[in-house]
Amino acid sequence: MKKNDPTNIINNSSKELLNAVVYQYNTISDGKKRTYTNEDELIEYGNQGILDPEKVSFYNLFINGVLQPKVNYTVEEGLLSLETEDIPPIGVSIILSFITFVDDSLVNINSAEVEGSIPSGFISDGQVIDENIIVLASNKYHSSLLKVEIFNIYGEKSVIANSIQTWEFSVKVTNLYDEPVDNIEVTNTILLEEVLSITNLQSSNGSLFLNENKINWDIGTLNTGDYATLNFKLVGKFSTVGNRYVIKSMAMGNSPLRSVQSQIATCSPVLVDKGLDIFKNIISGPIEVNAKKLYTWKIEIKAVNFSNELISEFRLVDSISLNYIKNVKIINISKGKLTLDKNNLLWQISDIESFETVILIYEVTGTFTFKGQINLGEATATAYCNEAIVTVGPLRDINAVVHPVSKPINNRIILQKFITGDLFSIYNRFNTWYVTLKITNPMMIKLNNIMVTYQILLDKIDSVSCTNCSRDDITVSDEIITWNIKDLKPGESESVTIKLHGLFLSTGLRSIGRGIALSLNSHTDNCITSNIVSGPLINVQNLIIEDVCILADKIYSQCRQKECLTNVPLDLGDLVFNNILFKPGYIVENSLEVNNTNNSNFKRVKFLFIIPYEVHSVNGNVLNGFLPEISKDIILYMPEARDEFLYNISIKTNTKLLDYYTTSDRQLKASVGIAILIQVVSTVQMTIPAFKSITEPPLAEEYKVSIKYNEFKSSRLKEFTCTCDSIFGNLSIQKNIISGPIEIYAGEIYSWKVEIRVTNNGYGPVGRIVVTDTLYLDDLNSITIESVSHGDAYIENNKLNWKIGTLYSVSTAILTFQVTGLFNSKTPELSIEHLHYNTVSDGETFEFTSDDELIEYGSNGIIDPSQSTLQNLYINGVLQPVSNYKINLGILILTTDDIPISGVPITLESFIIKDHNNNLLKAVTYQYNTYATNKKIYCDDDEILVYGEKGILDPNESTYINLYINGILQPKLNYVIEKGKLTINANLPVVNSPIYIQFVSIFM
Repeated sequence: MKKNDPTNIINNSSKELLNAVVYQYNTISDGKKRTYTNEDELIEYGNQGILDPEKVSFYNLFINGVLQPKVNYTVEEGLLSLETEDIPPIGVSIILSFITFVDDSLVNINSAEVEGSIPSGFISDGQVIDENIIVLASNKYHSSLLKVEIFNIYGEKSVIANSIQTWEFSVKVTNLYDEPVDNIEVTNTILLEEVLSITNLQSSNGSLFLNENKINWDIGTLNTGDYATLNFKLVGKFSTVGNRYVIKSMAMGNSPLRSVQSQIATCSPVLVDKGLDIFKNIISGPIEVNAKKLYTWKIEIKAVNFSNELISEFRLVDSISLNYIKNVKIINISKGKLTLDKNNLLWQISDIESFETVILIYEVTGTFTFKGQINLGEATATAYCNEAIVTVGPLRDINAVVHPVSKPINNRIILQKFITGDLFSIYNRFNTWYVTLKITNPMMIKLNNIMVTYQILLDKIDSVSCTNCSRDDITVSDEIITWNIKDLKPGESESVTIKLHGLFLSTGLRSIGRGIALSLNSHTDNCITSNIVSGPLINVQNLIIEDVCILADKIYSQCRQKECLTNVPLDLGDLVFNNILFKPGYIVENSLEVNNTNNSNFKRVKFLFIIPYEVHSVNGNVLNGFLPEISKDIILYMPEARDEFLYNISIKTNTKLLDYYTTSDRQLKASVGIAILIQVVSTVQMTIPAFKSITEPPLAEEYKVSIKYNEFKSSRLKEFTCTCDSIFGNLSIQKNIISGPIEIYAGEIYSWKVEIRVTNNGYGPVGRIVVTDTLYLDDLNSITIESVSHGDAYIENNKLNWKIGTLYSVSTAILTFQVTGLFNSKTPELSIEHLHYNTVSDGETFEFTSDDELIEYGSNGIIDPSQSTLQNLYINGVLQPVSNYKINLGILILTTDDIPISGVPITLESFIIKDHNNNLLKAVTYQYNTYATNKKIYCDDDEILVYGEKGILDPNESTYINLYINGILQPKLNYVIEKGKLTINANLPVVNSPIYIQFVSIFM
């Protein structure tokens, strides 16, 4: 080291102890080779092989207990190469010791973000992270000294969503540490979507206070083995299905050494099944309106019983926010009754069967008085299921933007919807419709980046496809279709046709879907919207049939014949022949005769029939006439019947012109072929299945003339302030570790249970919702999906992808999964120089200088101890107690009574360790020395006091420890060190062999 290097020295009293991971590669020389690999390792001492030297802090090689100069060997990952001339004798121990400095660290299991689509574009939230995980670099501390347990005393294990339930819990906290833990605080987090009450709070220790959905419990102190309990009663509900957890708890406190934390504990899961769900959509009407002006909206409310149980006493209140209501018109109510009390629309149904869908569509006309963003109204519902109260809501849809009267709304985007296909459909039967969306720019400016959102309102969707668009234009996700248009010039229109295949599960008038178009004014960044459009409603009828009695003509028998008339004269007069049209033939009046035959069931039938025709001239004149009469005499089946029963004889003809020519006297000579079908018909009474009722036909859709640019040529554009995103849906994401450790050991495998919640806390649905959860574990063993309420989840690399689909307003999607893996220790940013000074004893002197260095092994000289972190002296391979020598810059002085014999190697090992701020780290070392006796356990009393009297130190207060027996560095498997105690697990050492433990403590 240069003498003028600017170095700051760490004050150990104010710094934290640096941690280290020690690994020893052990092998034995075969007396033949110079290279050793992972396959040569003695696996009874370890199986990690030869580590990568670039990934450790430093390393040393000991051959037969003697520390080797760096020039004597090279190390690569998986390979040790000896560079000496001599090969170690057979059976000699070869130990490669790796030291890696590590540090405790804070990590996160994962981070999640969510994005989705609303009519104004994409929205997102995140990245959210979970609680910090403390990764302990070594196991010198015991993790989870506090244990939290949650016991479910009372409550259902299986419920339906939105049903109000009661649970009772007991939380138990135990001190597992061998000393008291003070300042214990327990956080109990309620995981229900709605908490109605927390009562009957009773604790054995400490004080309690409530903070929203948390019960904070200040226990105070728990002595070793003591525990405290908390009991409480909870009333609330789950709104989202899946395996759900009511509560999670975690305790924190202070031990004499440090702060401690428990694992996160949770209760047993509750299975939440689907129950009553309600959807509210504005299917037509304006988004932007003027105050004090009448407008009309059409609203659809759908309630579905997704459970296997009966829903009874259903009561929904839709509070309409209009300041003045002129009219409310019921379009469809598939079940129940409806009443209006001021601004509250009350819908009551006695029973909703399992998996039944009921619909209410109404039209409201009214005004808003005040400007601003105002919701048209919120709906809440209550019902009963298995005696449990079910509550849903509040439900809301897109906000209306109310402008002052002084700013009239003109020239908005015009969106039209046309439906091709049946406007009549059968309940629970698939049908196909073609929906055409047409958008027109009626404004004087060019519109850019127009987004049309179409929400499908079918109860079941089988398929969706686009018939006249490119893939880049249209995106389909669940029931949301997004159509992107780059730009529209003034007066320009675009259209797209979508093919829908699906069905309805309720009767009456239904909407296939609704569309909204939106763009930004490029000059002001204001929002420009269309009205909400739904097009004509579909009349849905249940296939309930009844037997209906009708009168019908029954054909008892029939036969066919062909006739050919040749050279039939047809007078043309002054006409120039163009073509001839033959009309249906009929039986000549009074020519029909029916007579008996020998068989009573057959009759002889005679009649004449004629065929009318029209001759059309080239100038459009028409000449009427008849072909010659044709007679028939045939036998027909006519079974015997009562006298009042009458048979009718009818004929059907098909006549063709076979050939013709015109004569000189203005006649047309024609050849005509006639096919005749003769039938015996009578009126009978029949019973047939028919629809039970005839419903009101749907309203007619009036034809609207396309809007032309010149109609708006003189219009002036008005500017409005409308923040697009705030009137639509919005997403928020939360993450919770609901069980698992907060403190872990580096390199060990643990499991955590994680819950991700995505909530639409805005107005109206959000579609195409996708969550990306990035996992940060260094080694990911497995991910197990426990529960997913919406959509599908899959794992790709170190990411969990969750495709939710669509979330309606004030609804939540929840994904619960378990992740298993480990975190590695983190290496601090350190600069490390590992230097060796090598010389040999001459058998005469106690002092050695930098000039005595064997330069073939290095030329660093003797480092100033004030500029080094740690120095070790080895004589003949034996680590020396610090009392045996003194070091100054450039000089080493031995303080022993004896001088090493001539030729004995002397190695001074120096470490210069600096942090990222160039601060020199200082080490505190202590060496416990004793001699082997005929035993395996050594205590403080066995220490040789001439070298020290501190005894065997607490290993938790050291960065790393080395044990040498008879000068040989020992594998960690051979011993256990506790405060005041050394236990040797190997064979008994030779009596009087030196045993010494080196304790090294380095501070950051």
